[in-house]
This record gives sequence, structure tokens and C-alpha cells, in this order.
Amino acid sequence: MAAVVTPDKESLPIISMVIVSWNRREDLRRALASVRAQNCAARVESVVMDNGSTDGTVEMLRGGECGPVKLIVSSENLGAARGRNLGIAASSGEFIGFMDSDAELMDADVLSGLTQGLRENKQLGAIAPAIYLDADKQKLWLLGGYLQRGGYHHIFRSVQETENPDTLSTCCSLWRRDVLEAVGGFDPAYPFCFEDIDLSIRVRGKNWRLGVLDNLSAQHHCSGDGRVRVYDSFTHLAYIERSIGRHTIQQRGPLHYLREVIFFCSPEGRRLRREIYGWSNLPLKARLHLFAWIPFRTFLRYPAIKREAGQNWISGSLQAAGLHVEEIAGAEAPASRAV
Repeated sequence: MAAVVTPDKESLPIISMVIVSWNRREDLRRALASVRAQNCAARVESVVMDNGSTDGTVEMLRGGECGPVKLIVSSENLGAARGRNLGIAASSGEFIGFMDSDAELMDADVLSGLTQGLRENKQLGAIAPAIYLDADKQKLWLLGGYLQRGGYHHIFRSVQETENPDTLSTCCSLWRRDVLEAVGGFDPAYPFCFEDIDLSIRVRGKNWRLGVLDNLSAQHHCSGDGRVRVYDSFTHLAYIERSIGRHTIQQRGPLHYLREVIFFCSPEGRRLRREIYGWSNLPLKARLHLFAWIPFRTFLRYPAIKREAGQNWISGSLQAAGLHVEEIAGAEAPASRAV
């Protein structure tokens, strides 16, 4: 019988799991525990970017309660996009995973399966598991993200299909490092949502595909702690319209954006918007702001938006923010198993 050779730990590839957190100490504890429980043929490093938490998160991490961690601490909330860029800059992995701090890897083979998926399909720039809202896997939150006309999220397709999605969620997904570096990372113009949609579309624009393995699972606990509470509010709708407008005019140009604005003034476009927003619940002043004033300002800002395209937001991000990386030793997790 041939001897079983166990690779030296230092020779194994590295997966870096980047988590941005703000006042979610217990959620983060659970997320990191699920990362430490992974059983895969790689070294898994956890990189936490703390966005100014005041709930004892930093003290917990520095105390070693969550195992070995690379820690970046900001005194202010820099947003998810900048936070993830800082995490990428601090990481050393060939593959970089993103998790929300209120997410959890539900099985011990999630990272192994995602890594294998990227290795076997060289066309994939990133890959994700199925994401559920409950531990029993009865309430599916997201597979791949699919967009409909205007850049709006197609809710039904996004919980039914897995083939060649338009976007992946950074709630839980694994990306090739060289792909992230090629597109410059996350655009900080989208501080707390839409940043993963923008990233996904730019990655696809470089002829990479995205994938989903629905036999692998993560859970999104949707914690109310540390969450900016603007969802379903007018403020959130305005943010989405500004984000979609900025992304569209930057990536497709002003003529394409003008055609989209005109389309959504047509009967078919208004019907689609009613399905998305429920116009009957929006007063006239709100509709004028969302669908007239925001497009007008987007056209005015096009020269500045165009100049911002193609930047590298990863390189030098730590130095620019005046931050450094703390290496927290913590308690070692069980050694990874070569398979």
C-alpha cells in the first residue's frame, strides 16, 4: 500500500475570507466559527475589517476568542466597498472569499467545493453557494443574481436559476484574486449595497463568467445589528436609482442611459417600474425626484463619473486610509485535510 503523503501546511494554497463588520460581535463570532470549521485542502485565513464597532468586537478579536485573524481597525465606518478593498489588500490568498458578518457557512465542505469549482472551470471568475435564510434550507434567499431591463434585480429568476448569472452576492462568494485585481476591486461610490452588482458586471465585462453550486449552502441571518436602516425607504430607493444611473452611464455611455430613461417614461417602462416599486405608494414629488431629478443630475455628472472609471481601488488602499494589519494569533483551528 502506498504511503499517504500529507502536504506541508506552508505549501498549501491559501483561501482568504474577507469579512467587513460593524457592531455585530456575536454574528461575527458565528461567521468566523463556520470558517474555522471548514475542511479543505488549503490554508484558510480570516481577514476582518472592523468599521468602527463600539460593541466589543475588536476586543473579542484581539483576545483570540475567534482564532487566528488578520485584523484591520478603522475609527470610522468606511462602508462595505472600501472595507472589502482593504481586506483584499491585507489578504494573501489565491482565492478570496467574501462573507457578510451575519452569514454562516452551513457545511464543512463549502470552501472546498467552491475552490474545486473554480479550479475545474477556468472560465469562472467567481462562484457562490446557495444562500438560505433558515437553518433547515427551506427559505431560499439567493442563488445567482439576474438583472432585468434598467439594471433592476429580477427576484424570481434569482431564486430559480443557476446558469451563468449576471451577479453574485458578497454575502457569500469566492473570487479569483487576479480577477479582482484586474478590475480594481470594489468601487467605493457604492458604499453599502450595489457594490457587488457593479463588481460582477465589470468582471463579466472582462469575459469572465460567474457560477453557482446549489449543492453547497450558506445562511444569511439578516441581522438587524450594524445594518444601515434605510431598506424599503425613500432614501434607499434614491440610493438605488443613483447607483443604477451612475453604473449605467459609466459602463454603457450617455446615449444608452438616455434610451433607458426614455423607455421608463413609456407605458411599458412605467408598468415595469410599478412592478418594481409600487408607484401607487409613491407620491408625485417622490416620483419626480427618483425618475427626473436623479437622471438629470446623472447626466450633469457624466464627465466626473467617466473619469472615475477603471481605477484600482485595492492598490495602496491601506496606506491611503492610514491603517495597518494586526496579526492576531488566537487558537489554531484543526489542520486542513488534503483531499
